Amino acid sequence: MKNKLLKNLRTITSYALALSIVTSSFGFISVAMATGETLTIGSQSAVNGAHIVVPITGNNFTSDGNITGLSFKVNYDNTLLSYTGFIPATTGVTTINNVDNHVNILWDHSNPLILNNETFVSLNFDVINGSTTNANLNHSNELIVIGGGTSGTVTFVDGVISLNPIIDTTPP
Repeated sequence: MKNKLLKNLRTITSYALALSIVTSSFGFISVAMATGETLTIGSQSAVNGAHIVVPITGNNFTSDGNITGLSFKVNYDNTLLSYTGFIPATTGVTTINNVDNHVNILWDHSNPLILNNETFVSLNFDVINGSTTNANLNHSNELIVIGGGTSGTVTFVDGVISLNPIIDTTPP
């Protein structure tokens, strides 16, 4: 009985030691993290009544960055612009919904996002105001997921829609 108990104790100790060695070695594996990725919300000019397509482009997204999920909002002034839909441009699950004055964007995929000066998604708006002003398109509440479930960062560049710009028609 005593030998069987010692044998079981040795087996359990061996398994625990092997598990400890395997899990401690994970600390020495280098994991690629998001570095240098940028999402840019497009800027342009538009007049009252126009339908505009605003691209959100990505740059420096590589498989080394290992970004497998993005969630963020694009905020806009709903007295100047009316959101009308989106055009997906990347593979993966893209979920977009509009709430009051912001568009929620969620992208998820098992493979890393790869973009090099390419469109991630385009947002469609109608210009609904005749004022000469700027409509800012800015981001908020971003969550970037790196493969394995950790969070990362991406640089955002906000956009501006120049509404109803005054055109100088005076001859030179």
